[in-house]
Amino acid sequence: MAFNSIIADNVFANNNGYAINFNPLNDIRKKFSKDNNLTFEVPHDIVLVNNTFYNNKDQGYTFFKDDYQDKNRNNVWKQNIYWGNQTGLPATAGLEEKQPDMILKNGFYFPINNAAQNGIESLPGAYNSIEGIALNFDKAIRNSAAQRPLHLEDFLPKWMYSTLGDYYLTGKLSPELADRLQRVSTSRE
Repeated sequence: MAFNSIIADNVFANNNGYAINFNPLNDIRKKFSKDNNLTFEVPHDIVLVNNTFYNNKDQGYTFFKDDYQDKNRNNVWKQNIYWGNQTGLPATAGLEEKQPDMILKNGFYFPINNAAQNGIESLPGAYNSIEGIALNFDKAIRNSAAQRPLHLEDFLPKWMYSTLGDYYLTGKLSPELADRLQRVSTSRE
């Protein structure tokens, strides 16, 4: 579950699923909380700044999934724009419907003008690197010469590669990962 997180300076374009799911693995987390006499919580205290949500294809999903819109998540939205689809949320300050100026390079959409990017260091809870990974977040997201989005090798340690599967590409669990998730769920019962 996500909390005290920052989602900043991203382009979510033509996602095969929700750009952000605010209640991932909901049923498993509910059951786990109940079985362990824990309070069920939803992701909260997330800062979303200067993100672009764009869709020029009908993927059948809204940009966001939030089954608990009545809960106060204490999320902060600033300078986010969306275009081409419904949000799935009620009107939200800091999330504006506005057509972005983007360019398609090497199969990926990039903002033409990144003038609104102010850096993440001033955001609550910000940090600029992950221990063991030589990546300065601010430098990476400000690289206007980027020809591609960051690759997994840019920000994940090698030991995590085998755990990923291809969900991030397809929006569907591979049979192997579905089986692994089922085993983990069963072992917690």
